[in-house]
Amino acid sequence: MILLSALGLTVLLFLEYFIHDQWELVPDYIPGTPIRITGLFIILSYYLVFILLFRHILKQDPNTNFFYLIVLGSIVVFISEIVFQSFRQVTFENVTPEERIRFFLVGVIGMPILASVVTFSVAFNMKFKNKILGTAITIALFLILRFVAEYFGIIKTQ
Repeated sequence: MILLSALGLTVLLFLEYFIHDQWELVPDYIPGTPIRITGLFIILSYYLVFILLFRHILKQDPNTNFFYLIVLGSIVVFISEIVFQSFRQVTFENVTPEERIRFFLVGVIGMPILASVVTFSVAFNMKFKNKILGTAITIALFLILRFVAEYFGIIKTQ
């Protein structure tokens, strides 16, 4: 089930890549907001894959450990990102070797970290059935992750 979930997520990442980067069918940002469409699509893809995966796992064994679900979701993203980032390395033009390494590492290390927040949210909501507390914790985790990323210069805000 892990490989099937990773395959599904990889397909969604390739879909986003071709729709946004290659065919340029959609704008970079949602008009009038600072929200990037690609980022929103990736996070929604994570939610979709994790909901389907965790529903299947919890149906088989309702006593599955909460932290097992979080680690499992991060492993799915890690596998998917290795495949996707390996493909992206071939498609880069006019990119220095240092930038290639940085893009690869941000995808392979950074995206599973981001996905762990989404995984936590989905696992918490599905395992404990407390959507209000789960949503509040998720918002707090995203804010902390954002401030840490800004502090270390991973993301920049205007």
